[in-house]
Amino acid sequence: SSAINLMRSENVGEKPPKGNWFIGIMGILILVVAYYISVTIQEPIQAILIFSIAVIMVIIGTYFTMISGSVVFLRILKKRRRYYYKTNHFMKRNGAGLASICILATMVLVMMASTACLYFGKEDAINTTYPRDINLEFSFDELDSFSDENIKKLKDKLSTELRDRNIIPENRYFYRNVAIYGIVNGSDVETTLRNYNLSDGTSTYSINFVSLDDYNEVMNTNETLNDGEALLYSYRNSYKNDKISFNNGKTFNIKRNIDNFVKTGDSAIDMLFNIILIVPDIESVIKSFDNLSDFYGEKLARMSFIYNFDTGIEVNKQIEVYNSFLNIFTDESIKENFRYKTVYLASQEFERESFNSLFGAVFYIGIILSIVFITAAVLIIYYKQISEGYEDQSRFEIMQKVGMTKKEIRKSINSQLLTVFFLPLIIAFIHLVFAFPIICRLLLTVSINNVVLFAITTVSSFIVFAVFYMIIYKITSNSYYRIVSETTK
Repeated sequence: SSAINLMRSENVGEKPPKGNWFIGIMGILILVVAYYISVTIQEPIQAILIFSIAVIMVIIGTYFTMISGSVVFLRILKKRRRYYYKTNHFMKRNGAGLASICILATMVLVMMASTACLYFGKEDAINTTYPRDINLEFSFDELDSFSDENIKKLKDKLSTELRDRNIIPENRYFYRNVAIYGIVNGSDVETTLRNYNLSDGTSTYSINFVSLDDYNEVMNTNETLNDGEALLYSYRNSYKNDKISFNNGKTFNIKRNIDNFVKTGDSAIDMLFNIILIVPDIESVIKSFDNLSDFYGEKLARMSFIYNFDTGIEVNKQIEVYNSFLNIFTDESIKENFRYKTVYLASQEFERESFNSLFGAVFYIGIILSIVFITAAVLIIYYKQISEGYEDQSRFEIMQKVGMTKKEIRKSINSQLLTVFFLPLIIAFIHLVFAFPIICRLLLTVSINNVVLFAITTVSSFIVFAVFYMIIYKITSNSYYRIVSETTK
């Protein structure tokens, strides 16, 4: 450019940009892949591992699509002569700025919706993680200590301790449980853990065995099973095969899939798929896995006795019972007498304070970060309007000299606002809709399984943000209008 052309560059009309179809198509493809990942993901642990990748893909896809797509969109409008050649349809390139606003808006919506769901769903998380007021789980090393006689002796000890405290347990349930991890391929289960890989969450299962007698007592049923048969309950997944075969164990024919079984804290917070098999003889199951060990030399089959109950007493007394049981059942002489290795003891009321503080802190951080991202978006919007206002000032001055009124200027600004600047809000909403499934999987890792609550917080967050967004654009468009109309004063 010559010096004279550089000096006159401000008075030269904006040249039509070139729309890169390749970049636009790549952007759309990247977004489609990211959406597909979010919609098809099923396992929470996979969601954790792949979430960051999906986020980066959405950011890149949004920039590619909006930078190239906005140009193509304006070119299409330009071909519509009845639309384009009107005073209220002047437009400018806005791809990169709009993409930045869209990404920031998506961040705000995701944080507001998810942290609000965590905070308002904390009671659900507590009840899921700790199903009863007092929750005990005793683990055992040897099969003889896991016998009916020893378990009965332990149950009698628990009943005695409750009786001494004048507590009549409510909603009580107890059963023996044998848990293993395995890689499921069709109806075959690999239990050696040679190929155990957390990133392959779709095929790695937590499998629990419960005896038929315990199941009938807990669920108050009268089911019967022949040798080699089993009832199957799937938690957070589905298992449709008519049999299940363990490479180092037994093969069971699935008599039928049951619809319900009591939840435990372990199954609630387990990030793997969970299967419960009701079997006629749990001791034979233990023996079939008895010679297998995990990476640390521990026996592969983990034997435990679960005993959960509600107390029906005041909160303070519940915590007293919890502390008393903790002192009793962690005593080495008691452990030796009843031959269990460790005991896990949890109380809803004791843990409630930590849940409230943790989820409250996360909600607070979500609010603070939302304010930061909203501020960034507002600054982009405001300076975009201001800078374009000064760029367009001389052009609107020319248009006013040839007859354009202030009313027409206002209509032109509003048209640009509605046609272009609300595009980030629309695309952010689309991002949020497709992010919904993967965020639901992430919430499962903190025992939030209330999809309805998350849907409510998502819709509420979008409505609040949309109202705020419209207010900000109204204010900034007024600033733009004042700048471009200053020359007529």
